[in-house]
Amino acid sequence: MRKVLLLLSAAVIGGSAFAQSHLQNKQVEEFKGYRLTEMDANESTQTRQMTNQRSANVNVIWEDDFSSGISNWTNQGGINGTTNPTPIWEYRGPNTTPDTATGTRGAYGNNRRIESLTWQNGFVIFDSDYLDNAGIVGNFGGGAVPAPHYGELISPVIDLSNHPNAQIEFYQFFRQFNSFTEIMLSNDGGTTWVDTILVNGDIETNNATAANSYQVFDVSAVGGGQSQFRFKFSFRDDGGSYYFWQIDDVRVIETPDNDLAILPTYTDAQGLLFRSSVIADDRDADYGYIPQNQLSDVTFQAIVENLGKVDQPNTKVNFDVVGPTNFNQDAPAQTAAAFDVYSFDNSGNLFTPVNQGLYEVTMTVSSDSTDRDPDPFRPSNNSYTTDFNVSDSAMGVARMRSTTRLGTTSFNQGEDGIRFANLIELTQEDTITSVTLGLSVITRPGATVYLTVRDTFPNFVGNVTSDFANILVESDFYEITPEDSINGFATIPIPEVLNGTPQDRVLSPDWYIVSAELYSSGNTYDIAILDDGTVTQPWYATLFYYPPQQRWYSNGNGMQIWANFGDASSPVGVEENDVEFSLTPNPAQNMVQVNLNAEQNADFHVVITNISGQVMKSETFNNVNYINQNISLQNFAAGMYTVQVRSADQVITKKLVVTK
Repeated sequence: MRKVLLLLSAAVIGGSAFAQSHLQNKQVEEFKGYRLTEMDANESTQTRQMTNQRSANVNVIWEDDFSSGISNWTNQGGINGTTNPTPIWEYRGPNTTPDTATGTRGAYGNNRRIESLTWQNGFVIFDSDYLDNAGIVGNFGGGAVPAPHYGELISPVIDLSNHPNAQIEFYQFFRQFNSFTEIMLSNDGGTTWVDTILVNGDIETNNATAANSYQVFDVSAVGGGQSQFRFKFSFRDDGGSYYFWQIDDVRVIETPDNDLAILPTYTDAQGLLFRSSVIADDRDADYGYIPQNQLSDVTFQAIVENLGKVDQPNTKVNFDVVGPTNFNQDAPAQTAAAFDVYSFDNSGNLFTPVNQGLYEVTMTVSSDSTDRDPDPFRPSNNSYTTDFNVSDSAMGVARMRSTTRLGTTSFNQGEDGIRFANLIELTQEDTITSVTLGLSVITRPGATVYLTVRDTFPNFVGNVTSDFANILVESDFYEITPEDSINGFATIPIPEVLNGTPQDRVLSPDWYIVSAELYSSGNTYDIAILDDGTVTQPWYATLFYYPPQQRWYSNGNGMQIWANFGDASSPVGVEENDVEFSLTPNPAQNMVQVNLNAEQNADFHVVITNISGQVMKSETFNNVNYINQNISLQNFAAGMYTVQVRSADQVITKKLVVTK
């Protein structure tokens, strides 16, 4: 039986309780149908385009990279509880229609595609979004196989009679609304299915995995030593289905002796969610920005799984923090039993950040035994890196430096007034002075934002079917300026006096809802707030309010909404005076020159993304104060792009127009 050794802290206990209520009984409801765009530059396509060679020390029992289709698989599905005779898992191959260049075709997927090692030669997709709406916005239930529906892709029979220990591993790309993804196991050729593995239990409603998410699961208990082993990928609904599950590069391998991994998240059999995370003063959420006066001690937690079949004595995790204040600490060692999950932390030696700035945290697991030899099929999973920023004024869960972005538009069906909100938790009394929003590239001048700070109420974890009506302080209506649109950020003041009425901006220690209400300019619905998907947050960290239903819904992860306290008016170093950055020419055709002058040397990262958030170019310049670099746009389509220059303490954003 798996076990998790929990931190005895309010953060873990509270987070687990919330996770359980979410996974087993979604008490803050969810809504499908708003657009998201996502990209993942941390594990970009170029880093994954390696040959699919096999390590000599990995015994591959069976594999399928879908280069030859799925005719050897059983493909079946159903609709509204009735078997559907049409197979509803789709195969994408180089010569199919659509081919491998196309991912989801649904109205709310932006044609996002898996980024596995061998996606070019074929992959499979259950495209729930497309099956329900036929790719037409608002056409809920109008597709060929309306939701709720399910799909099952069943493997051929695999002989494991000479393999008492085996694992399934694969690459995936998954986004969900109200859906479950599972692997079901059989040892009698599929006559009966005797065990179920929940996959993606940590992915919140309306959120997604990385496009190259690697998964591995032990199947020894069911399949080990069996000659008639089969498994199936099952996508099923929980009252609404949506959006998609893409799979590629599936292998069944002999379980290695030694294989430790740090897991960003882990969901146990009871649906409890555990996270490798940065915990500031026992807060539940993992804050990307937190004011220095709201912070005393930091706990780091790492979730470790022994994926090998041999116990690992002296398993330990090293926490290495690099920033204005450095820190290095080994968690007390444990013996990690085979196939079990453990929690490691620095609770015996908490970290106190002395200075403001960016802190990068690397968690690395090791033991007395050698880890599994490198295999190009799988990413390194012995370490996990995250960061947080100790600020003078800003507080919010989003990381501005992160390169994973979910841009959430206001609805393009006429629902102006939608609100996106973050939950913040104060431990010290402070005065809120403004709110900063991260804006996606679609945001245009003239769009309007209205901010409120709302009190939570005692049954917040209960059924939130009404509005958070208790407004404590608010902003005037703020019109997005051309400068806001170019920079990608807007800082909106919370005035002391609004329309002649004084506002008490002093907030006592408590939880608060910081909400941004969006209104488009004209009829174009052209405002969107970015959503940081790099860190899994509690399901309630971000909420949004849908006006026609007058209800709040959970969104997960972290909307880029920072509350600013004290005297500072610009919290997160959007653009500092000591850096000058320009693009020439702009508009450009086949080449653009990036020009940068800084007063001090630093490491700068130049990242160009398209309007959907996909990384088109990424270059790093280490320890420089001057950049004059020509970047080819030869393969860029005509359109609008975002160019960001990132350093340790700031992000500078400009728009680039490409013409052809």
